[in-house]
Amino acid sequence: MQKKMTTIYDIAEKTGFSAATVSRALNGKATVSDETRDAVLNAAKKMKYTPNFAARSLKTRSTKQIMLSIPHLTSAYYFQLIEAVHQIALSRGYSLILNHSHANEREELKILKSLQNNYVDGLILISINITENHLREIDRLDIPVVLSGIGTNNLDDAHRNKYDYVGVDTGKGMFLATEHLLKQGHTKIGYIGLPLDTQTGRERYQGYENALMKWGISVNPEFVICGGFTVDFGYNAGKQLCQLKEMPTAIVTTCDHICIGLYNILEEKGIRIPDDISLVGMDNTEFSAVLRPKLSSIVIASDEIGNEAGNIIFKRLDGWDGEKQSIIFDPTLVIRESSIRTARN
Repeated sequence: MQKKMTTIYDIAEKTGFSAATVSRALNGKATVSDETRDAVLNAAKKMKYTPNFAARSLKTRSTKQIMLSIPHLTSAYYFQLIEAVHQIALSRGYSLILNHSHANEREELKILKSLQNNYVDGLILISINITENHLREIDRLDIPVVLSGIGTNNLDDAHRNKYDYVGVDTGKGMFLATEHLLKQGHTKIGYIGLPLDTQTGRERYQGYENALMKWGISVNPEFVICGGFTVDFGYNAGKQLCQLKEMPTAIVTTCDHICIGLYNILEEKGIRIPDDISLVGMDNTEFSAVLRPKLSSIVIASDEIGNEAGNIIFKRLDGWDGEKQSIIFDPTLVIRESSIRTARN
């Protein structure tokens, strides 16, 4: 019976490094520290590893392409991020391949598996729910990867130092939005947002809940509607709240698109913003300043995230082997007409 040949995955398991790091060490890439390279080479020698030179030769050619995978194309938030990454890629003579995952884990895993064929030189993966399945597939890649979840770095301690991550503290953003409404005198504040079975959704809801707790106010389950991010979802959620015996006097939402739907249903019902109900969105997209009344919104730094993620990818491609980066931006609140209370509810 022929003995099974040692693979880079066997060496990765033995050393505790990712398969991508093992591959770079074996291929003599400058992106690996001397200490790491020595550990990998020693393990490879002891395990009698034999390189596949045919496969290696196919991986040494640059494609001059990087990929950006995003969960949604319906959100204007991502347009700024895409443009930021695109400009950096162009300045380096690279093309940008855009992948739309529809916030579907299966689609994201499918694209990660396809990248084992090395048809791009780097990947920026934006997901609303990064799982162990994602990390397992990323470890099989021989290209630099930057993760982003439009939130804080929710990876556990065992994984946090293995991957580059760029995000924004959206939980803090939702806290700012909710507390702003509390300071306006509201105590009955609703929440409309992303599904709670995602990291991003849970993080934003937690910010809302923490602000209420700080002010000694309990969450009213009737005021909380989670499960989407579209204009239609906002419209239907607003319609549901309008059917309550007692409506909230203010609402925070996890994206500006939801607020557009709310504007539509509230206008149909003759409910005035902000006199009868106050609203705060998130993303601070371009239309937040042209809605009437103008929409207060949380700024979550899409262009800054794109710039940082793009810069890290190219630093890695240039051979930088520094510690993995975890860059988290702080959100800010832009206060406009929709949340300035002009009459007591």
